[in-house]
Amino acid sequence: MRKLLTFLLLCAMATAAWLAWALWLPMSPDGQKFVMLRTGYSTRRAARELKSAGVIRSSEAFVLWHALHRRPSLKAGEYLFDRGANAIEIHKRLCSTSRRQSRAPAWDRALIS
Repeated sequence: MRKLLTFLLLCAMATAAWLAWALWLPMSPDGQKFVMLRTGYSTRRAARELKSAGVIRSSEAFVLWHALHRRPSLKAGEYLFDRGANAIEIHKRLCSTSRRQSRAPAWDRALIS
């Protein structure tokens, strides 16, 4: 019984460490990265696009974060990533960007077509 509890505790600690690495450590893209999130993309598909562009570390952690922190859905559009940010900041940005936004700071520009 004691070995089982130790094993479960180690698994929980490993999962927490993985989430901390994947969600809170900032990821700096190489140069400017444009990511197009099209209308109808699922959260999983959007996360894969962000991961393949080098904007987030783990698509699975991003999907898990979205599932646990129900915000409005991710907004479609073309996003510019030119500075480092962690997955949580990117998630907030993708959920709160308004289609009517005409001017945004250079580090938080959403070019929506």
